[in-house]
Amino acid sequence: MPTWYTFNMKLILLAGNGLSNKKWIEDIEHALKPLFGETYVQYYKHWETGGKLIDLNEELSRLQDLTKNFSEHTFFAKSAGTLLVLKGVKEGKLKPSRCIFVGTAIGWGRAEHFDVDLWLENYSIPTLFIQKSFDPACSYHELEELLKDKNAKNFSLEETEGNDHSYNDMETLKDVVKNFVL
Repeated sequence: MPTWYTFNMKLILLAGNGLSNKKWIEDIEHALKPLFGETYVQYYKHWETGGKLIDLNEELSRLQDLTKNFSEHTFFAKSAGTLLVLKGVKEGKLKPSRCIFVGTAIGWGRAEHFDVDLWLENYSIPTLFIQKSFDPACSYHELEELLKDKNAKNFSLEETEGNDHSYNDMETLKDVVKNFVL
């Protein structure tokens, strides 16, 4: 049951890079919708065109347009979506009330030559990071050390078991998010 605060909160959901993430983000939206007043899924342009890689600048521009008149809003992002939000916050283009990051893809972002380390420096938006123990894109312990090294603040880090980059346990994700937002 949403509280007054979450009922008035907008949730913007951002998936991972690949088109295979589309159904996953829709399933997450369905699971989290009862906790928020409004939900929005951003469908990436490269999914429509058959491109391989997210265009962070294009997607960031679309997010700015979506959120420009929002006061209270939360980003729920997975993998490449987390990098999109980190970039937008660092550049002052996104101003979320809080964030929920699942499977933050540090290794993948570095491999794609994104400025992930710069985007994390002094990051201070209240954020819940959910990371698998041995996620190949960035393990829980690697992320924990990186957040400390980059002087990130106002975050909590939730470890889940696993050695892959799939986060398919919707009930666990919903419970962890619910505890964070309520």
